[in-house]
Amino acid sequence: MPKKLFSIDLNKKMDQQAHPGHNRWHPDIPAAFSVDPGESFRMECLDWTDGQVANNDDPSDIKHVNLNRVHVLSGPVHVNNVQPGDLLVVDILDIGVFDEHQWGFNGIFDKTNGGSFLVDHYPNAQKSIWDFNGIYATSRHVPGVEFVGQIHPGLIGVAPTQEMLDEWNRRHFFLEVIGSDKVENYKPSPDGLLYILNKYNLHRNQTIYIGDAVFDIKMANNANIDSCAVTWGSHDVEELKRENPTFIITNVHQLDFEE
Repeated sequence: MPKKLFSIDLNKKMDQQAHPGHNRWHPDIPAAFSVDPGESFRMECLDWTDGQVANNDDPSDIKHVNLNRVHVLSGPVHVNNVQPGDLLVVDILDIGVFDEHQWGFNGIFDKTNGGSFLVDHYPNAQKSIWDFNGIYATSRHVPGVEFVGQIHPGLIGVAPTQEMLDEWNRRHFFLEVIGSDKVENYKPSPDGLLYILNKYNLHRNQTIYIGDAVFDIKMANNANIDSCAVTWGSHDVEELKRENPTFIITNVHQLDFEE
């Protein structure tokens, strides 16, 4: 049998385990252990709620489940000699249950806490416990029903590099970055702004261009849109004022996009 490299105490939450696991993929989270390509190993896992649901007839744990910490993950696992950009194939050879925990659950989340797909029809929290008998699952809460229980493998993923994470964060704030490779004429030509206005069907009277250089303000004026000059960049306040920006600010906290 493959060696067990990640163990779980079912009486403890994930952050109380010998190794606390994680609940996201991030390059700053250290690996719990490392393996070689082609190596087989075993990992133990908690359910996605971090053990918040108990094997009983009371659905209050579903009603009050803490959804702020979900999908706790075992690991991370470092694969030796794998580089960013490599294709990583992971085969799940088998999935089993703990001897002392041979059951699972279905939950309908309360309308006041998460809700479910048919929340208007089923607004109240409900729970059914399913016992595993070999490959079959039965429930005392759903009498007379037995089915072949295919165990859900849960979530598995790969942490991004710091460079990839930085790119994702940049995209979170910017839908697109327009550089000199996308326009024929550079600032103060309005080509870059006109490209954005046309591509995203933006209205000039609802668009504002923020810049720290006189060329930024000139470009906004040439595109016939409002501009906001910031004074902590390339040019001083007097140079910026001479280009007649619509607004001029001296502190980033002055940016207020709420009406």
